[in-house]
Amino acid sequence: MHKALLAAALLSWGGIANALPLRVAAASAYPAPAGGAVALQLVLENPGAAVDLVGASTPVAQRATVRVHQVQEGVTRILTPPFLTLPARSRVHLLPGANEVFLSTLQQPLVAGMEFPLLLSFTPSQTLTVRVAVRPDLPQRP
Repeated sequence: MHKALLAAALLSWGGIANALPLRVAAASAYPAPAGGAVALQLVLENPGAAVDLVGASTPVAQRATVRVHQVQEGVTRILTPPFLTLPARSRVHLLPGANEVFLSTLQQPLVAGMEFPLLLSFTPSQTLTVRVAVRPDLPQRP
């Protein structure tokens, strides 16, 4: 009976792909011009077991990558690892210049007040769609 209730609950959420316990506490972007690039600000809350963020996509950019900034001997290196682990029972901040989701070759300008979808992909084969707000109170990047 418990298995039947679990299956019904998963189906009511649209299937296992949307059954992640993750919650997005914040998702925002800087205003940016078409053809430009921008790093997103995301706060992900993971009340469950550790999961790996393996990718991202959005219709507003040609490419979305998960990037990690590492400083070694005073030099910052930007890496694109195959995954970024969100530890169990954690609150993870993805911020420009740190661990981040980076959008490049924007297909349209990101204008203050607009929102756009961002699809985050996790292992094993799970996704989470996030609404990203372009915030007027974030400084525009040069």
